[in-house]
Amino acid sequence: MNRFLLILVLTLCSLGSFAQAKTENLDSLIDDILLTDREFEPLFTPDKSFHYLYLNANGNSATTYAGREIGDNQLNGSAQLFYFNSWGLSLGLAGQMYADASPSYSSTVASVGYGLSPKFARGLYLRASYDRYFYASSDYVPTYNSAANLGASYRYKNFASSLDASMLMGTETGFHFTWTNYAKFKLWNFKGGYLRVRPGVQLYFGQEDVEYAQTTALAGSWGSVFTEYVTQKELGLMNVQLRLPIELSYKGFDISVGYYYNIPRSLDSYYSYDKSSYFGISIGYLLPLQK
Repeated sequence: MNRFLLILVLTLCSLGSFAQAKTENLDSLIDDILLTDREFEPLFTPDKSFHYLYLNANGNSATTYAGREIGDNQLNGSAQLFYFNSWGLSLGLAGQMYADASPSYSSTVASVGYGLSPKFARGLYLRASYDRYFYASSDYVPTYNSAANLGASYRYKNFASSLDASMLMGTETGFHFTWTNYAKFKLWNFKGGYLRVRPGVQLYFGQEDVEYAQTTALAGSWGSVFTEYVTQKELGLMNVQLRLPIELSYKGFDISVGYYYNIPRSLDSYYSYDKSSYFGISIGYLLPLQK
């Protein structure tokens, strides 16, 4: 893979990694707090305003984009810092690194968002955000420099479903959607925390260049045809990911170790992709900013 293509693919990975981390770490926390999960009750008083910082670092044993493995077990890692409050405002900053890239540090993403949990629909959480990307490589002219995101989550007891859509913006426009379903099961409750498993499945819908053959009969030449190949972007299901993370929470700390299995699907019928899998670890800390 040449350097430009590697940078482009890793850029898309960076955008996807940040969006996924933001949705699954920050929004899950906000959802839990606003829906008053029992484990968060000691951290805040529902009748009062709250302000939090959330710090998170995570790493994966392989790098994938839409289920397609990039490199040979290429390690990647990221770190995020988020602020959020009871009025629905969230601010975020994240950085992404890849072991085999040059430079290893790929990009920084700044984010601002707003979310709410409507009183008329308990269990529903709505959110919108804007992301801005800053790239480490001075040689790379980015196709995308920002994204607008909309999302909704719904939880009923131990089960939840989340739908997220992003519009990438820059010299071109791109779209991708994710639909995530998961369940939470407590394995062990202890003073100050718990151990739980959160199995789930995520469907990734994105855009891919698909090549088509167009055949035209040549005028005045019976039986002669001219074939040309054109490429156009198609939107469709690109990957199904099965997940099995185990989560440990103790006071403000959370640790997650998980196994992820990808079943990628090509939108071009002439191509196919191998299944892929990796292990991931995430460590976070929730810091209340008021007593």
